[in-house]
Amino acid sequence: MGRYENTGTRLGKRSREDNVIIASLLHDVCKSDIYIRSVKKTKNALGIWEDTEGYKVSYKGFPMGHGEKSVILLLCNGLEMSDDEMLAIRWHMGAFGINMNSFEDQRCYDTSKKLYPLVSIIQAADNLAASIMERTGKELDEL
Repeated sequence: MGRYENTGTRLGKRSREDNVIIASLLHDVCKSDIYIRSVKKTKNALGIWEDTEGYKVSYKGFPMGHGEKSVILLLCNGLEMSDDEMLAIRWHMGAFGINMNSFEDQRCYDTSKKLYPLVSIIQAADNLAASIMERTGKELDEL
C-alpha cells in the first residue's frame, strides 16, 4: 500500500506517525501570506510608549477560512494528502473553526473527530503549543 492511499486513521485505528508529522508541520501554511512588517507602539520598562518592530495581519492575499486555506494551498502546490491529514488540518482550530450558524459545519467537525483520531491529536497539540509552549517566561509569571 502506498503512502497516499486512504489506509491511515480510521475509527478504532492509531494514527500513523507520518500522518501526525504531515498535519502538525503543515496545519498553518495558511499564515504564509498574512503577516506584514509594521511598527507598533509598546510600553517600555518605564511605562513610556516607544516604536517597536512587529507585524500586522492582512487577509487580502487569499481571504479564506484558516483550516480550509491550508488544505487548499497544500493541494494546489501538489501535496497529496490522506483524508485524515486533510481533515486534521481543516479542523485543527477545533470549535473555533466552526461557523456556529452552520449545522453542516458542526456535523462535519463532529464526524471528522469520530472517524479520525488525528483530528483531535492535531487540535490538542496546536492548542498546547499556543497556550503554553509559545509563551515567554515573563508571560507565564504574569498569569
